[in-house]
Amino acid sequence: MPPIGAILFGIALIIDGDTLLIDGDRLRLQGIDAPELQQECMRNEQSYDCGTEAAQFLREMLAGRKVICMVRANEDDVALATCEGDGRDVAAAMLESGWAFATPRSGRRNAALEQTARESRLGLWAGTAEPPWLWRMRRHQ
Repeated sequence: MPPIGAILFGIALIIDGDTLLIDGDRLRLQGIDAPELQQECMRNEQSYDCGTEAAQFLREMLAGRKVICMVRANEDDVALATCEGDGRDVAAAMLESGWAFATPRSGRRNAALEQTARESRLGLWAGTAEPPWLWRMRRHQ
């Protein structure tokens, strides 16, 4: 796991909607939580694989682009990082598009970005979605 303060640069391999791999280092985007790959949500009264759609959105956004990430913390054996691609904050882009939840402790900026996407009914907010942290807790009971 890269140490706090480490800067990683390169083409990212997308693991899921909030996790990427750069040169073998696994990073989770700090301040957001995207649906898990097995997680389903509802849209137009039908279930759909929102975790896969969130990952696909991130994959398309970063396709072939170099990403620069700084490790900000290590939590539960995972490096939490802020990342930019084409000068754009990747976590903020996921929130703005509606494909991620702001984590409870991520601050007002992330909460406002999520709220704007909710009001515009973008991404997950075009239907209903359970916060990924609650979905994980239910699955591990």
